[in-house]
Amino acid sequence: MNLYAQLDAVLAEIMTRWDIPGLGVGLVEDGEITYARGFGLQSLVTRTPVTTDSIFCVASITKCFVATAVMQLVEQGVLQLDAPLVQYLPEFRLDDERCRQITLRQMLSHTSGMPDTDEAEYEELVAHPEYDEGAPGRYVRALASRKMVAAPGERFAYSNIAYNVLGSYALEWAKQAPDLGVVFPRDYTLTISRIALIPDAAAHPASGKLFLDFLLSREGQRLLAERSLTPVRGDLATVVPGPDPASIRPVRVGPQLLADLDPIRRQRLLATWTEAVTVP
Repeated sequence: MNLYAQLDAVLAEIMTRWDIPGLGVGLVEDGEITYARGFGLQSLVTRTPVTTDSIFCVASITKCFVATAVMQLVEQGVLQLDAPLVQYLPEFRLDDERCRQITLRQMLSHTSGMPDTDEAEYEELVAHPEYDEGAPGRYVRALASRKMVAAPGERFAYSNIAYNVLGSYALEWAKQAPDLGVVFPRDYTLTISRIALIPDAAAHPASGKLFLDFLLSREGQRLLAERSLTPVRGDLATVVPGPDPASIRPVRVGPQLLADLDPIRRQRLLATWTEAVTVP
């Protein structure tokens, strides 16, 4: 059995173990695609198979693209990692004077102290994306009232906003740099996971149960739908625009979804990350 046949077997086992409906895998060696294959289905409704041309929602994997674009500009001498962001984006500001100290390195490593988007804000950006030339500038200017969550370089704090700002800068620079390209994916599937549970040690489990009952009620689902959160109730399909309820696939709750709640694993991750982003 050659290596790719072994890889096929391993991927098939992973799909079975984690109940994955569809998977696309590609390997690149020395700039050449050496392996590309689709497994399973794109949709449980249409039964369309995954192929090498299937498009997936990449979510925060796009941060790798933004970081790569920034580092390419660093290599070209256009940017310096430890220079303050305002040196390149003078119009950037938050509701905190310390924002003028934020460096590109801190933004890339989630240590800038910048806030993160909340779920409703994120869903609004996904549901109503803006692609026109003025969008990056509007996004940066709209941050002026946001508060910082920590001092620059003080601690790790995940921030989609930091990467959105970096991406906005890279987008503007791409207009002048032939080595940079920007792709706007328009045909993708939005995958969102939400978990609501009542811990065994909850101080008020009865209140938690009442809250969950309300979330799953018609009224609770209607209110969530008004905030662009797709309802899971079939009887709201004709009331609130959204995907066919038949296309919504519940994901089984298991330890793999709660791994970040393990305090030992969490501490190990944060320690490793801190070590990796600490400037000597």
